[in-house]
Amino acid sequence: MIVALQIPISPVAKARPRVTFKGKPHAYNTEETKICQEAIRMYVWGELVSGMSIGEFPVFGKEVPLKLTAWFYVKKPKSCPKLRTLPLVKPDLNNFLSLLQDAIKGVVYHDDSQITSFGEMGKRYGEPHIVLKVEPDKEAI
Repeated sequence: MIVALQIPISPVAKARPRVTFKGKPHAYNTEETKICQEAIRMYVWGELVSGMSIGEFPVFGKEVPLKLTAWFYVKKPKSCPKLRTLPLVKPDLNNFLSLLQDAIKGVVYHDDSQITSFGEMGKRYGEPHIVLKVEPDKEAI
């Protein structure tokens, strides 16, 4: 099986966890990170649940090595020079990827340690959305 989706959600980079020292110290994610992560999770769940029963989640079993491919499209700022075609500014690609991996954990796969390779990846200017593809890693099988 291959999971291939266009997620119509503007990508948000995963922020570093914040730490509070009120009482016992603990770390927490920012509200923006939590909201985007949950929106992606719910969209992917909704797209996949139509053809599957609840007992079939996550889609891939614990022992399946996976290959992940992802493209992140962000809106081009008005201040950006017209000749610049690639987003060379923050947020970094790995922060987008981190949020996506955490969002689809438990829906597409059990744990992101199952990802043994990455396909094409990048960030581009365009209508904000995320293109995701997860498939069994044939090289690791």
